[in-house]
Amino acid sequence: MELITNTSIRKLLVYDLQHILADQYKPKTKNHPPKKEHTRQEQIRVDGGLYDLGYGGKDFCYDVEMPEHKVYLKDFKIDSHPVTAGQYLEFVESGGYSEYKYWLSDGWKTVKQNNWKAPMYWQKIDDAWHVIDFIGMRKINPNEPVCNVSFYESDAYCKWAGKRLPTEAEWEKAACWNEEKRQRRFSRGETTGPLSNMQIYWNHTCGVQAR
Repeated sequence: MELITNTSIRKLLVYDLQHILADQYKPKTKNHPPKKEHTRQEQIRVDGGLYDLGYGGKDFCYDVEMPEHKVYLKDFKIDSHPVTAGQYLEFVESGGYSEYKYWLSDGWKTVKQNNWKAPMYWQKIDDAWHVIDFIGMRKINPNEPVCNVSFYESDAYCKWAGKRLPTEAEWEKAACWNEEKRQRRFSRGETTGPLSNMQIYWNHTCGVQAR
């Protein structure tokens, strides 16, 4: 039996299992992870200029990371942490899914066609929001990063919050760049720094504003 070693493939497999079994999965035992406490959301200033995007080394990388090339960035600010479920809940409760002005045209069409009211796997039970994950059904932890939101939902939230989604280059520079050394940090394994969590939550929503 061949083991699945590719991280991206394993994540896709987990997502598929969650989607297929979400309404059936009822674990007999539950190991509840410690609840993440409130983390103060701040805006981190990032200087613009030329930035080397992509990978030009000899180690393994995906083909979409090549070739390394220079891009120009304007100065910007980026959230210090991914958007939390609690922050996104404010968007939901304020009627974000019923206000077309926050949505791209094809996104709004998708909202109406699929009757979206909240992120996938969110359910409102007795006036309290719950999420279905591999622990089963549980109340939403407002301090966890919001999960299972589409590009359309992420973009709409950012417009509602007066921000926008970061570009790939902005995201990478904010998470990987050491301004003092003028070089990338987190080179294949480092995990410290003010935005190191951005590497972990690369697929979560994060807001950007012009400086």
